[in-house]
Amino acid sequence: MKLHTSIQKILKQLKLVFFGLIMGMIAVGFGFYLAGNQLPDKEKANLDFLIYIAPVSGIALLIISQRFYVSRIKNFTFDTPLHEKISNWQNASLLRMILMDGAVLVNLATLALTGNSLFILLATVLLGLFIIQFPSLKSLIRDLNLSGKEEAHLYVQERG
Repeated sequence: MKLHTSIQKILKQLKLVFFGLIMGMIAVGFGFYLAGNQLPDKEKANLDFLIYIAPVSGIALLIISQRFYVSRIKNFTFDTPLHEKISNWQNASLLRMILMDGAVLVNLATLALTGNSLFILLATVLLGLFIIQFPSLKSLIRDLNLSGKEEAHLYVQERG
């Protein structure tokens, strides 16, 4: 059986956004690395608050993204149409990716401003968590808890 064209398009779009965000995070991190820490010590003293704010905001964005994702995909009744479930999954996945991207970028920017190598570790951990959230057919079926009948609607029967 072949995956329905609309489902293929949704998964393709999400994967393109996913890889685009990853490439953006890597490019920004590499750019910050190449630029080095250009701030004089006098200006660094004014950025001490970032040592506390950046990890907290990164973790907060991670928690918010996960809670929003779960709230968007778990509020369905038995008779909710499949297309509505898939649409909500797509929107929730996009927003989760954007918020997690923001968490990584906050830590990379703080690394660039403070020069504290703790933030490269935090950004790497958050990037790893982002990669784990790869959008796939398997995650769509698992996260939406689709019934066998609904799962069968994701496919087109080939005519022989």
